[in-house]
Amino acid sequence: AQEKPNGAPAREELSKALDSINRTLQERAPGLEFSVDGESDRTIVKVVDMETKEVIRQMPSREAMEIAKAIDKLQSLMARQTA
Repeated sequence: AQEKPNGAPAREELSKALDSINRTLQERAPGLEFSVDGESDRTIVKVVDMETKEVIRQMPSREAMEIAKAIDKLQSLMARQTA
């Protein structure tokens, strides 16, 4: 199995695993959806209303994801300024 240097699975393997999980869940829990945020590589779990396709709940929340992205950008800027 391919792994990143830090021991995490490669993006392609993770994507295949999440596709498999989502296909299996469609039979038992069709409103549950797993994905990976493209910018942060964080796993996202959504509960979706099957009639309206509206996201009822997302973990981590959209707000938490935006805060995490802002913190990552701030840390990157600070690292560049100290270099």
